[in-house]
Amino acid sequence: MRKTLYVTALVGLATGVVACGGSKKPPPMDDGTATIRRVSFVVEPGWLPSKARQSIILTAGPRFRAIVGLLPRPLPQPARKRPARVCIPAMLTIDLSDAESFSYGSCQRPKSFRPLLRSLCDMLGQKGFCARYRSELGLPPLQQ
Repeated sequence: MRKTLYVTALVGLATGVVACGGSKKPPPMDDGTATIRRVSFVVEPGWLPSKARQSIILTAGPRFRAIVGLLPRPLPQPARKRPARVCIPAMLTIDLSDAESFSYGSCQRPKSFRPLLRSLCDMLGQKGFCARYRSELGLPPLQQ
């Protein structure tokens, strides 16, 4: 009885691993040579005073070049552990000229992205949103 139970458990575990992870696309890689073509920053609905989704999409111009200059190269993989990550409820996506796309979810951005996130946050024009995440952005607390 016990042997049957162990074998059934192992087969179930192996089946679950194959079913859940077998078809995943490998993470994008950046060797730093591809050109950044697009940066988008989309704030999740409900986190802004207006309760609407707001996005910034940059593809050219002086603001785009300034933002690209703040990105670490090569682009890092999304961060998974604290304290190596910055949590703000927004999706950051960076598209490269070699067709790779890096997406960083709400809590997947490494701390090296703080200068970039501060600039993008300022572009939103939503001071209440940015102030709420001062510590995540590496800014000092507001004086009262």
